[in-house]
Amino acid sequence: MSRSARRSVRTVTALAVGALALAAMTSCAPAAPAPAVTPTTATSSPAVLPSGQKGAAHFDEGYLQLGDGPKTVDLYVDPICPYCKKFESLSGPLLFSAVEQGEATLRLHPLAFLDRLSAGTAYSTRAASYLTAVAVEHPDHLQAFFQQLFDQQPAENTAGLSDAQLDDLARAAGIPSPEDLDPNAYAGWIAQRTQLAAQGPLPTTTQIPRISHVPVVMVDGDVFGGNSGDTADFAAFYASR
Repeated sequence: MSRSARRSVRTVTALAVGALALAAMTSCAPAAPAPAVTPTTATSSPAVLPSGQKGAAHFDEGYLQLGDGPKTVDLYVDPICPYCKKFESLSGPLLFSAVEQGEATLRLHPLAFLDRLSAGTAYSTRAASYLTAVAVEHPDHLQAFFQQLFDQQPAENTAGLSDAQLDDLARAAGIPSPEDLDPNAYAGWIAQRTQLAAQGPLPTTTQIPRISHVPVVMVDGDVFGGNSGDTADFAAFYASR
């Protein structure tokens, strides 16, 4: 089966698994909590999903890891969310520097709340799955691809980037032969993690019951209460933990 054929089958499966009550989810923070999600039959009996640790992907815990410093930062994002891009562009350099200096462990939680804002192409799922594939196969390029994904973020209510364009971003991040990646092997995992985040409880904090908007960032379990553009406030928050 060709890569494009695998993509079609797995994306449809992931969307069935992730047929959640996510219409209430927003792309901005802060936002009102979304209603609890009741698992469907499909979510109760999902296809076999990846488990354990592969590369930088920690499947059972639900994150992609950068660094191994003593301070733990959890960042919940959706690839098409413009406020996630704002946070990445303004506060990302602080976090990436902390990782590089051995000060922090950055745990990326890619979610697909906003598939409905990509004109039927499930861009959030596709991009988050691609990010996961990079974490598995090319962990040394995870940060570079994550940055490319937000630097070249498409607008909401467009079709998003094509699969070929995601390959181009991977090449720009230094990944050889990105066409050999099979990102949609992880689409079901993205759907599962999105539903678990929306339902709660969260394994990363007790301060909020679930993820009701993106981005959400936590430092050692403490949730940052500011907005994506509050760069100085976030830097002070990070330093105080």
